[in-house]
Amino acid sequence: PVTKVEGSEPALEEPLTGPIVAPGDYTVTLKAGDTELTESFRIVPPVNTTATPEDLAAQEDLLLRIHRDLNRIAETINGMRDVRAQLDALAKRTKARENGDGTGISADAEALRDKVRAIEETLLMPDLRNGWGDAINAGARLWEKLAGLPAVVALGDYRPTDAAEAVYADLKARIDPQIEAFETLVADDLPALNAKVAKAKHGAVLVP
Repeated sequence: PVTKVEGSEPALEEPLTGPIVAPGDYTVTLKAGDTELTESFRIVPPVNTTATPEDLAAQEDLLLRIHRDLNRIAETINGMRDVRAQLDALAKRTKARENGDGTGISADAEALRDKVRAIEETLLMPDLRNGWGDAINAGARLWEKLAGLPAVVALGDYRPTDAAEAVYADLKARIDPQIEAFETLVADDLPALNAKVAKAKHGAVLVP
């Protein structure tokens, strides 16, 4: 299954299962301590399918690409939520101690926290409650849209449609810049804040 996003939002209630694979010969290996067991097996196509091996391989390829991107998004969102929680705690902790010392750490932490949340909101809206109201008001974000695509691609034994490939390409083109924006924030903005925090001896914000 796809890496679980930590949270209680309605979109996260059901785990996202792993993709189906094309017929062929496979090997599975089990490792426990110094013991390693290997077994080979074959997945055969349904007897009534009219799809060619190339069709089913193309289906597997798209499902695996979607699966890898969902994992990447999940790991990124989890990283965002971890960093946001640390920034929020830092802002609250330093606000009570600053007393006009001019460091501005609490304000900087709050501003950076809000920047992280703004990026996250493009992928998945945080803190939604169960029920139709919040979901309708927030609308489906990029995570939900991509998470709904595998069910369409795996609906039957056939090559992915051009429309499915086009939807995937469109979503990926919108998702990648958001992940890169967070990575840039971590690389460029966070070190500057951590330098200020270290100078004031308030610890540091750690990247998971």
